[in-house]
Amino acid sequence: MPFGSSRLIQTDDFYQTGLLLSAGPTSSTGAQPLTGCTGTETMQDLTFGKAANGAYADGNWRGAVTTTALTESVSRAVTTTTATQHVAQLADRLTGCRYRRHGRSLQLGTPTALRQHGGRALIYLSSDAHGTAYGGVAVFRNGKNFGVLELTDAQVDRVADADLMQTLAVAALSRVKDPG
Repeated sequence: MPFGSSRLIQTDDFYQTGLLLSAGPTSSTGAQPLTGCTGTETMQDLTFGKAANGAYADGNWRGAVTTTALTESVSRAVTTTTATQHVAQLADRLTGCRYRRHGRSLQLGTPTALRQHGGRALIYLSSDAHGTAYGGVAVFRNGKNFGVLELTDAQVDRVADADLMQTLAVAALSRVKDPG
């Protein structure tokens, strides 16, 4: 399977969750900023431009009437070890991160681990100082393929937020899995 936008979460993956997002632009450049916690760092920066066969995909989804947004960046490393190292680098940057989004001060919580479709993910929920949930970040790897997604301004309770982030992480792990 070629590496491209098919490796990104698709609308069908989150439609049943109640997220009403419209697909935005996708690219295969790896030039999209990864998360609010990583600032302007891109997948190209993280991999030093050394993805296997230039394998990058970036996607954006936006709420039609809300500020809710989902961004995702995925890549393929040359080796499984390299993919694991990139995921560990992202996890280090995300742990305890505080950042601002839409005028709110947010913090990522302690990650929860998930294993699904032969891959692994770390899920970080984001909340404000009052504990109000606003989405989160997931870092995931399946074989040589890995990525990060961020859901912002999904104003739901903590339980629904955790379920939503888990659903997105499972979908991401399924999409980056190589067939066979």
